[in-house]
Amino acid sequence: MDREFLLEEEIQKIYSKKFISERLTHVRDIFIFSCFTGLAYIDVKQLTTDHIGIGIDGQRWIFKNRQKTETASKIPLLPIAEEILRKYADHPKCISSGRLTAGFVARGSEHAGHLLVHS
Repeated sequence: MDREFLLEEEIQKIYSKKFISERLTHVRDIFIFSCFTGLAYIDVKQLTTDHIGIGIDGQRWIFKNRQKTETASKIPLLPIAEEILRKYADHPKCISSGRLTAGFVARGSEHAGHLLVHS
């Protein structure tokens, strides 16, 4: 059976997985953030506070042109994505660069190919 997506239970299992390595935790957070926003890695890497605004529903949304297609995206920030942004909001790399995700992208990117989740 070929599947092209993860089940919600599988995403939750990855999200709740505890890693010994802080770097693998960062990789996991990038992956989960992408799952809940639909953003590609490059779009997450470029995300800044300027891309966050209030949507038509009064909640926070991401307003960003996608890197690959330059297509405008309007993405509601779901609770798990918000939680991940808050987790890294005070990280020195996020503060100094102005990028919301700089801290976890910088720490996790070099290990992105090593995220293995075992039960």
